[in-house]
Amino acid sequence: MVHALETIHSLLKPNGVLIDMRPKGIPAEFWGHRGDVSEPLGQIDETDAFIEYGQAAQAMEQAVGKKLFRLQVRGEYDFIIHADSFEELKAYLTIEWTDAVIDPEIESRARKMNAEKISLHDSIHIGIMACL
Repeated sequence: MVHALETIHSLLKPNGVLIDMRPKGIPAEFWGHRGDVSEPLGQIDETDAFIEYGQAAQAMEQAVGKKLFRLQVRGEYDFIIHADSFEELKAYLTIEWTDAVIDPEIESRARKMNAEKISLHDSIHIGIMACL
């Protein structure tokens, strides 16, 4: 990953900007919604235990240590995926989050609460990096 950042560095002008945006590696949370009621249903898991997000963070730290980039601004935000049903969200995740693992109990909880909508909340890191 550091090699990719070195390549990006060679393509950017001095003081150019790299936006470092990635999941923080904290398991995303499913929520069920019915009327004014919202309940947590459980967390998603990954077949690789979210390892790539830590690797990406380490690569960025190494690139900063090599004085390729300097952090200008850091923050985080919630990325929320909304769906009309659990089946719809599962179909989306099958395509877009291929290493996602969903405990069958989460879907069972959604059915028990008779959820009208489902959402998945993921915590995202964002950093604005200046090219040195």
